[in-house]
Amino acid sequence: MSQRLIRTPDQRLRVFVSSTLQELAGERQAARAAVEQLRLAPVMFELGARPHPAQELYRAYLDQSHIFIGIYWQKYGWVAPDMDTSGLEDEFVQAAHKPKLIYIKQPAPDREPRLKELLDRIKGDSRISYKYFSTAAELRELIEGDLAAVTHATGYEQSILGLKLPLKQTPNLLRILETGRPSVIEDTLTSDIWIPSTEAVRPQDGDQVTLGYYHNFSQNMFVGSVEAYYKSLHNQVEMLYGLGASFQETSFEKSLTRGKGYSSGIEFFLQKRRGDLTGSVGYAFSYSERKFDEINNGLWFPAKYDRRHEINVVSAYTINARWDVSVAFVYASGNAMTIPEQKYFIEGSVLNEYGRTNSFRMPAYHRMDLSLTYHLRARHLLESNLNFSVFNVYNRANPFLLFFEVKGDIQHYNLEVSAKQVSIFPILPSLSWSFKI
Repeated sequence: MSQRLIRTPDQRLRVFVSSTLQELAGERQAARAAVEQLRLAPVMFELGARPHPAQELYRAYLDQSHIFIGIYWQKYGWVAPDMDTSGLEDEFVQAAHKPKLIYIKQPAPDREPRLKELLDRIKGDSRISYKYFSTAAELRELIEGDLAAVTHATGYEQSILGLKLPLKQTPNLLRILETGRPSVIEDTLTSDIWIPSTEAVRPQDGDQVTLGYYHNFSQNMFVGSVEAYYKSLHNQVEMLYGLGASFQETSFEKSLTRGKGYSSGIEFFLQKRRGDLTGSVGYAFSYSERKFDEINNGLWFPAKYDRRHEINVVSAYTINARWDVSVAFVYASGNAMTIPEQKYFIEGSVLNEYGRTNSFRMPAYHRMDLSLTYHLRARHLLESNLNFSVFNVYNRANPFLLFFEVKGDIQHYNLEVSAKQVSIFPILPSLSWSFKI
């Protein structure tokens, strides 16, 4: 026998409003107005003749809703003969892991004991947001602001399936410089510096076009996207002779060369938003190249921060109301750099013969981070969390820079050259105690 499917009348993004009916009639109207103001669909379980049992109906409506709003004052609500809790509490429980906005009306001198118990549980759960109000007008204002923030933060959109094609032009008055031709000083120092645009150094700018496809499914539990982009870059600037030689120029701008570039790629993203286990996976495949007449024989070459592959994985698991754990993993192809392919002895000096510009790749960057959080009980409206985290769990020695070490006796032409790697940020455990007032 097939199970009946009870659908809400409106299949847009739906906000379920839970409260007792008679004592909060005005507040329910205010909540409806606030939801409709944002062009969302309010789901209101009201009295009246219906073709389905009450409990079956509100549970079906709640299951199809995306956001839960609870409004509470003094009454706990009626407890049916076959139930241990009222419909009011059952709605809260059935909302499970949906985003919740809770509003408590004050003053409440005659609040029933079982409602007080329910509110104490809500206040003790650090994952639930609750606010106090005294009038229907104040409630409407609170709901409009909070609901707008939740829909923006969680990514709920009126258009569940979307396609976009924006065109964007971006000028940049501050730029980062890279060195087109290495010198001795680059063997030991990172060489990126920032300079402002001047009368002689025009602002760099770019034109970008993006084509994206976005899809929310399983009642917005999952969201996925595919986005491709192409960006053309103009007025690009690089140093001709390396950082040390450039600073010896009478006019710093004389050591700069102008060119062009482009960046292109495709990005994939999948996120799980609700449930005890949440997280996201992202992957990007991209190219970023530059072209200067006076560098690399005028041929295209990879930009320093050209990363062919990037992977980001984040996952969080809620163990219970007090404990949650999360893990993050990142991977990125190594930066491009120019290295000497040969060394010569000339008149007692060692000269470097460099290969093609940025034709060498540094080792890939990757690491894993872990975090364990304990949510302390709220006291006097003060919430706090204890967090233990470990950065770079498996102590990956990611490269910060590479340099070449020369050992031996130059007088007897007996030298040994070896590449050395400098790494920072090994495994770093930390313990923190944070407060939210």
